[in-house]
Amino acid sequence: DLLSQLIEQLKLRAEPDTTPSKDDINPKPAYCYGAKPFLPIAGHFIQLAKVIEHSLHMDNNNNNNPPYHSFKLHSYYRSTASWRVRLVLAMKNIKYEYVPVNLANLVGNNIAKLDELSDKNTMEQIPILEFVESATNKTHYLTQSLAIIDFLEENFPSNSIYPKSNKGLLRTRVKQCAEIVNSGIAPLQNIAMLRQVKQVEVTGTNECVDGRGFAKHNIARGLKSLELLTKQYYNAEKGEKFFGGSTQPTIADFCLIPQLYNANRFEVDLTPYPTLVAIRDNCADISYFKAAVPENQPDAK
Repeated sequence: DLLSQLIEQLKLRAEPDTTPSKDDINPKPAYCYGAKPFLPIAGHFIQLAKVIEHSLHMDNNNNNNPPYHSFKLHSYYRSTASWRVRLVLAMKNIKYEYVPVNLANLVGNNIAKLDELSDKNTMEQIPILEFVESATNKTHYLTQSLAIIDFLEENFPSNSIYPKSNKGLLRTRVKQCAEIVNSGIAPLQNIAMLRQVKQVEVTGTNECVDGRGFAKHNIARGLKSLELLTKQYYNAEKGEKFFGGSTQPTIADFCLIPQLYNANRFEVDLTPYPTLVAIRDNCADISYFKAAVPENQPDAK
């Protein structure tokens, strides 16, 4: 193949030789004759080519004999947690079957359980990633969006969800931002929580709000924290136009974009968060972000 030919050509050019004789029919290029300055460069290219060839070989093996297959994502089109997983599946080009779960069944005082989930997740929550292990033919069910995403990153490392460098704690910062959304905002806005909150006093005020007001208050609180954290690193002119100052979308962006969508649904004013809005706009035209939006899901209303 082309990589093998490249390696052979580089080896040829890396070999020191004597000055060509007058009888040489096919003399080598001049730099091959005693070209010691070329040797270290050629050696680096040979090693690089071998690494690329090995990487491609491993990818081909994974494609032909994947350790896991038959992926199904149990999802609701407006679920922010499910949206995160859809983003990672799309970015990593992992094919899956979409299994819609109607969370509207939990609206209001309806306390009916989601029976279709109880045997897959005792918490009766989504997303659920269902798949088959090739070695045992056993079906597995994974829950909790960040745990699912971590599994996908470990087993499908191409198109990583993390920055290439941890310079300035960049990788750590994006994990921090992702957890602010996952742990600090999302649990306080989901349907199961809101249908139980009838009236609550907002901390530090005399204001009493219903479930929707409770969610709105906590979304704004979380976005304020995210804006303060990321604006000090954001620099679009240097290409650092994603969360935490990254030059490419990361797990933090996959958590942020669905959260901003939900903020709009709860009528949260986004004016105080210009950096977050800029990041959202930077992601808008990326193909896998488009593929994951609620409007493009099979159960979109």
